Amino acid sequence: MEVIRHFTTAKLNDPFGGVELSFELKYYRTDPLAVAMVFGQKGYDTVEWQVSRDMLRAGLEDCVGIGDVNFWPIRKPGKTQLSMMFHSDETATAQLIADADEVKTFLDATERLVPFGEEEELVMAGFDDWLEDHR
Repeated sequence: MEVIRHFTTAKLNDPFGGVELSFELKYYRTDPLAVAMVFGQKGYDTVEWQVSRDMLRAGLEDCVGIGDVNFWPIRKPGKTQLSMMFHSDETATAQLIADADEVKTFLDATERLVPFGEEEELVMAGFDDWLEDHR
């Protein structure tokens, strides 16, 4: 399998009580450093963000990220959630909350496809193949 896909939901945190969104996580063996996060709601266009797999994993344990994307755990008795903050410009910010166990299940599956720490080797092999094809 070259692609890992995981479907769950996330809650858009807003002053009106929040909106539940579809939340798809995608991981491609051909792009082993990144995770695609796709959010949507029926009747609206989806929004996709590319994030670092390492940063997403670290966000399950601690506050991480600078700039456009930040992750941090929200620990409650018996349950941990992942807070995801996305900034698209100076005025547009969205905070989404997802079940941390769902994200961990996805990350565990990506690790079976490409173990953490072996991404660079895979990227370099792909680069070497590309160079060979373009000589």
